Amino acid sequence: MESIFEQMKTILAMDWNIEGENKKVWEWIRDKKLTSAPAFKGNLYDTASVKIMFVGHAVNGWEFETDNCINLEKTVETILKQNNGLATLVKKEGFLYKKKNGTEGYYKHINSRFWRLIKKVLEQLEESDESNSIKDEKSWYEDAKSWNEKIVWTNLYNVAPRDGGNPEDKMIKPCMEQYVEMLRLQLEQYKPDVVIICPLKGYFIPWKRQKSFDEIFVKNNDLESRTSDTIIWSGKLGSTEAIVCKRPDKRGMSYEDVDNMSKEIVEYINLKKKPKLLC
Repeated sequence: MESIFEQMKTILAMDWNIEGENKKVWEWIRDKKLTSAPAFKGNLYDTASVKIMFVGHAVNGWEFETDNCINLEKTVETILKQNNGLATLVKKEGFLYKKKNGTEGYYKHINSRFWRLIKKVLEQLEESDESNSIKDEKSWYEDAKSWNEKIVWTNLYNVAPRDGGNPEDKMIKPCMEQYVEMLRLQLEQYKPDVVIICPLKGYFIPWKRQKSFDEIFVKNNDLESRTSDTIIWSGKLGSTEAIVCKRPDKRGMSYEDVDNMSKEIVEYINLKKKPKLLC
């Protein structure tokens, strides 16, 4: 089986045209036009009662030091070495990122509906302290059960604009098969019991009748459509139970809506997993 290192090399060796100029993807990363991040594995993931991989769509605005990105191999090494657990990411002060307008900001997990979904799923699986309020900082950042160290977090797309904004179609299309294969490799490496994929729908199905996550996973009957307010598709990816759910988004979605999403997801997990995982 090809390694994640080799698959990342394949992606970063491609030619991309940005603003009328062609360069290799790794060169755009070196020049701080693009960014990339690996899957992040929590230090307690292997001992969690249910091992879950959460998948977003992209790491737009991600900041990391590129001084060692002097060639393709060194760039891949630099990207993959960022995987030093999640405690350094999910912290009270947040982490620095670039907004689409070029200004800097601090990403606060406690304000994110995506990360709220993650935490609420873990609360119901008794892998996190329960929040006493909507923004209970103690349960988020001083959790006795270290919830943020019990997951793997990754994204469908491994390369995104460094200055913010999600990757455009022209950044996705040439690498689609490589991105799908990268997700398969990550599932093989981390062997989650459950993978929960919650990107914006347009990133799971960026276009019709061409190779994409939808075309490859759904059309191959790995995943089946569901009539649900939360779960769009579910099934198996290899030996892993897989859920594709709608993206918890701040536009028109309350915290209560996110909490209800988490309940439906945990109901599905409890239905599919063996009795010892039941809450």
